[in-house]
Amino acid sequence: MKRLNAKLPEGEVPQVYKDLTDVPLEKETVKPVLLSQISSKTLSGYDLKRIPVLKKMLRDSKLVTQEKLFEEDVQNSFLQFIDPDKHQLDEKILLAVLQMSEDYFVYGNDLERQECKRDSICKMVQKYYRDDPEVLALGIRSIWNQVKKSTKFSRFKKRQWFKIKKICVFFSKILK
Repeated sequence: MKRLNAKLPEGEVPQVYKDLTDVPLEKETVKPVLLSQISSKTLSGYDLKRIPVLKKMLRDSKLVTQEKLFEEDVQNSFLQFIDPDKHQLDEKILLAVLQMSEDYFVYGNDLERQECKRDSICKMVQKYYRDDPEVLALGIRSIWNQVKKSTKFSRFKKRQWFKIKKICVFFSKILK
C-alpha cells in the first residue's frame, strides 16, 4: 500500500487539487446558535457538542452573547449618567471601562477576547474621545499599564461562578 503522506516534488500539485488552488479561501462564517435552540444535547447517545461545526457555533454564540451583555451592563450601570460633552478625554472613565472589560470577558481564547474587548470599548467610549478612534487608541495606550490583567485562574473562577449562578436560577424557578 502506498504511503498517503508521501512528499510530492516541488511545485507539483496533484490533479485532484488543481482546481481548488485557484479558488481564494474565504473566512468561514458560522451563524451563532444558542444551546437553548438545540432540542437535545444528546441524540441517540451521541453528544452533539462533539460535532465540530456545532461546537464552533456554540462557542461563537457565547462570545457574541458575552459582548452584548457587557455593553448592556456598562451602559446601564454608569455610562448612562455621564455626559459625553462634560467628560471629554476623561481617563478615569476609560480606565473604569477597560478594567470592567478585563474582568468581564472570560470566554474565548486571547485573540477573541481582545477583539471583543476592543469592539465593545470602541462602541461605548468613543463618544467620550471626540468620536475619533485614533484619539481613543492613544488614550488606551497611555493608561493600559494601570489596568489589572486577568489570569487563567481568575477567568476559570468567573466561568464556574456563572455556572453556579445559572443552576441557582434554575432551581429557584422550580421551587416557586
